[in-house]
Amino acid sequence: ASLIGFVAISAARKKDLVPHGLQNFFEAVVEGIEGFVTGILGEHGRKHVPFLGTVFLYILLMNWSGLVPLLKSATATWSTTLALALVTLVYIQWTGIREQGVLHYLKHMAGNPSNAFGFVLIPLMLVLNIILEYGAVPFSLSLRLFANISSEDRLLFNFASLDVARPILPLFFQLFGNVLAIIFSLVQAFVFMLLSTVYISLVMPHEEHEAAHAH
Repeated sequence: ASLIGFVAISAARKKDLVPHGLQNFFEAVVEGIEGFVTGILGEHGRKHVPFLGTVFLYILLMNWSGLVPLLKSATATWSTTLALALVTLVYIQWTGIREQGVLHYLKHMAGNPSNAFGFVLIPLMLVLNIILEYGAVPFSLSLRLFANISSEDRLLFNFASLDVARPILPLFFQLFGNVLAIIFSLVQAFVFMLLSTVYISLVMPHEEHEAAHAH
């Protein structure tokens, strides 16, 4: 997080009309993330770009840290991925409360009852929504990331442990494993951001769903 903040501040310190170097790179990254998020949430989702973009970059760097010799990816530990998922869960639910208001948020959690049968099912819908939104969401986000990145780390370790008496073959497998790790780490960071964006869209008011869909 400190590294991301330091590099971002350095890139934004001198703003040129025609960006170049580090500023140009960061503007391209921010524009790409912003275009992706607003493509799902609509223009209203622009305010979620700082959080989602920070999560994406943080997870990506933590995934890639396993490529550094003698280091292990921080996201190869479930406690780390679970903490990221819980922070995301809090942000999603707070967004739901802020965007809908407390009463409409509670109505959403109750299954949006519109008739007598719906009101009868309120206790069941509350339990199901609490399990799904407060339990399944962080569990699936954290476990998916942890399982994939820890598998990558084990793969790289196994390639590095090959018979060193024949250096050509282990070197080939190690390079191949590093390329795969770079690609899959990027994919996993993107998937985490994608799912987080989708979960945010699910707690937004219905009119904003329709506006985003039209966009």
